[in-house]
Amino acid sequence: RRENDDRIQRAEALLRSAIETIDEAFAIYDTDGKLVFCNEKFRRLYDDAAPLVVPGVTFEALLRAELANGHYPQAFGQEEVWIQARFAARQSGASHWLQTLQDGRILRNVERKSAEGFMVEFRVDVTELQLARERADAGSLAKGRFLAAMSHEIRTPMNGIVGMTDLALATTSDRERRDYLGMAKASANALLDVINDILDFSKIEADKLSIHCVPLDIRSCADSVLSMLSFQASSKGVRLHIDIDDGVPQSVLGDPGRLRQVLINLIGNAVKFTAQGEVVLQLTAEPAGVHAAGAKVSIGCAVQDTGIGIAEDKLGQIFEEFSQADNSITRQFGGTGLGLAISSRLVSLMGGKLAVQSQLGIGSTFYFALPMTVADPAADLPVVKPPAAEDHETTLHAHRALKVLVAEDHLINQQLAIHLLGRLGHTCTLAENGQLAIDELVTGNDFDVVLMDMQMPVMDGLEATRQIRLWEASLGRQPITIIAVTANAMPEDRELCLNAGMNHYLSKPIQASDLAAKLSAIKLSNGARPLPN
Repeated sequence: RRENDDRIQRAEALLRSAIETIDEAFAIYDTDGKLVFCNEKFRRLYDDAAPLVVPGVTFEALLRAELANGHYPQAFGQEEVWIQARFAARQSGASHWLQTLQDGRILRNVERKSAEGFMVEFRVDVTELQLARERADAGSLAKGRFLAAMSHEIRTPMNGIVGMTDLALATTSDRERRDYLGMAKASANALLDVINDILDFSKIEADKLSIHCVPLDIRSCADSVLSMLSFQASSKGVRLHIDIDDGVPQSVLGDPGRLRQVLINLIGNAVKFTAQGEVVLQLTAEPAGVHAAGAKVSIGCAVQDTGIGIAEDKLGQIFEEFSQADNSITRQFGGTGLGLAISSRLVSLMGGKLAVQSQLGIGSTFYFALPMTVADPAADLPVVKPPAAEDHETTLHAHRALKVLVAEDHLINQQLAIHLLGRLGHTCTLAENGQLAIDELVTGNDFDVVLMDMQMPVMDGLEATRQIRLWEASLGRQPITIIAVTANAMPEDRELCLNAGMNHYLSKPIQASDLAAKLSAIKLSNGARPLPN
């Protein structure tokens, strides 16, 4: 009997030790609902009711103590009804529910009845798991709204392009046709803006975007942005002006392209959401005063408007991806909703932090400060000009006639290449895939340049370029200039093209001026002829 009692005691000690080591809070109640045993993790869940958590206390007493200490907020105002519902669920012998404690922790409670009628209870802390699930659900909802907004932003200009093109094809009036095509091009540019926003955001997310450090004329950069947006502002009756402190240096080291992109986003938004009043760009410098070349300076930029403003509870999310302050506002004013997220990331990459102050109905101020180095005033500064209306006669004029091989499988893009090159004064030969392009070169046709698409059937542009370079090397031929012309517009796509042996890269849609500039730099082969004056 003593040996048997010892075995029972050792087994009980082993069981208690095992229960104490498990990660979950554990308790067991007898058939009368009285606590038989619980581990230390169970006691720690309810520090405010610790004196009660002893063998013999009833489940109901513990439940009422937890309720009194605020651990069941869902029961407030209906305590007795809630207690009866808990007892009913418990009597079923198999129940589970989530409980939010007063300190914010979330428990998953599981109850199971044994064959002898004892109630075994586990309580698992699932706070992090639940919060992660809520964040995932919120992210999924935000992405759904974002995709809906993207669908709207892409389909709207596409509708304009298709509709205006149909009208242009149906009319016999040259003036009407020109108007329709002008609106179609405006829609195409709007669509390109949407695509560029998505690509910029993708590059930032993939950590593929680099910041340059070159001499930058801040005043010239700011003036160019205001000049570009002045028509949009004046058409709404909104005053647009700039306020530059005397202490702002003329030249600093920075990234003019990215700074200009941020200012365009912020000022463009300010104009968009301002019906009357003004939009002001303020530039400051810390420390103030005259700065010698090499001095460190903090350049402050603030964009202040008298627009619709942003609700206080929305200020914390407007810089987040896939988040917008108000979906109805976005639908009313348009836009991808990525501009502020991109601007915030760009400012961060340049060493600053984009912030906002706003009041509904009064206006908003977006501001940031960038650490910069004062540049030598004598350094060559890039000339930043506001975009102007395209002068087609000047843009499309070429000085030399080239023989161009176009490797392109898309029928409409083939026709576009033929007409663009024809207007530039060049001759054009088509190849529908990379293999046919190689055949054209091997058969002895003396081309000056190849416009090579990346994605084509039979053989893609990358493989075709590699084959052409091997063929040239085997014969000791002078390499022909190959320009990638592709809809793949990511930075890694450009690297792929250059690594395959291509000389230049143009992303679609092709601007006539960009194509003309590339071709004007091509060295003529023996068969090339100067254009007549």
